[in-house]
Amino acid sequence: MRFPLVHIIIVNWNGWRDTLDCIETCRKLTWPNYSIVVVDNASSDGSEENLRRHLEEMDIIQSGANLGFGGGCNIGIRQALERGADYVWLLNNDAVADPQALTILVEAMENDKAVGIAGSKIYYHNEPERSGLPVACGRKGEYGCGNVGLISWTLGSSMRCAGWALFRAAACWSALPRFGRSD
Repeated sequence: MRFPLVHIIIVNWNGWRDTLDCIETCRKLTWPNYSIVVVDNASSDGSEENLRRHLEEMDIIQSGANLGFGGGCNIGIRQALERGADYVWLLNNDAVADPQALTILVEAMENDKAVGIAGSKIYYHNEPERSGLPVACGRKGEYGCGNVGLISWTLGSSMRCAGWALFRAAACWSALPRFGRSD
């Protein structure tokens, strides 16, 4: 069986503890072929140094400026494409991934090659029983946009995908290479 390569892009800005927690949950993912890339957006709280100290084996890219979530993601996406990723998963640094998340997302995309993007339904982390299949969890509660927390995969042609847990085929990134604002 072929296991497509997924690059998980996590953007950090002054939140290295959340980033470490997020990565710890990603290390428990059941999907066997993934790589995690952390992009630090010129943090001023010692994030880069702390991340490098705790994650010696991991790719940590320094953006050199606070490019925002979209700009940081664009840096990670470029690297993922250069390194042959089949899929890219953008994950907020304060998300908590369910161990089955990546397996569910990859299998859903692999089973229907017409689908190029899988969105996530987000719920409160502290109330995961609200509904849905757990894929990832936002840890900080509300972001002013309703339910934030548990994420379940969704496929469809007329959906809106939340950027903080967006899963996309690499071919789609190549066709439309920027996410969010331009960097």
